[in-house]
Amino acid sequence: MTATGLVLETGAGSSLRPARAGLSVSMSISLDGYGRLRSNDASPIGFFSVRIDAGLKGRIWGLEAWGDFDATAVRRLSAGLTVRGRDIGKAPESLDISRLAAAGRGPPRRQTTGVRVDR
Repeated sequence: MTATGLVLETGAGSSLRPARAGLSVSMSISLDGYGRLRSNDASPIGFFSVRIDAGLKGRIWGLEAWGDFDATAVRRLSAGLTVRGRDIGKAPESLDISRLAAAGRGPPRRQTTGVRVDR
């Protein structure tokens, strides 16, 4: 009962440095596919009616972008955005009875933004 995964991530960045101010930006994208994740399946026989199996599958995706701007020689402004999402469900052969409790109870999407000023 081993989970399998395929993880792809790519990113790019650029930097412009004129005489007084600089600007740099970066962005990355990720897509992860998983199979044979832990599930709580019904057992057809035996004293315990639930068995731990590998009946879930799914994918997780993400986008991250950040930018820095050197406003002056001693002041930098930074801003960024991160977005992550997931889609985890039962494999066709799964007998999962826990309503995907093994997959966690987190939200299907999450966004984070940030701003920073360095002096």
